[in-house]
Amino acid sequence: MEYRERELALKQEHFALYKEELRLKEKKMDQQFKLLSQQIALQHKQLELELAKHS
Repeated sequence: MEYRERELALKQEHFALYKEELRLKEKKMDQQFKLLSQQIALQHKQLELELAKHS
């Protein structure tokens, strides 16, 4: 019985670590998306300024 309890505890620990890894990956992806959005907005502003110069 003790073996089964230890096995279950290890599986639960593994699952908790897996969930934490997914959470961190999701957070990283969110940060990357925000950065890309900011870069696109900046490029858009730069293009608007270039167009304004030439009109």
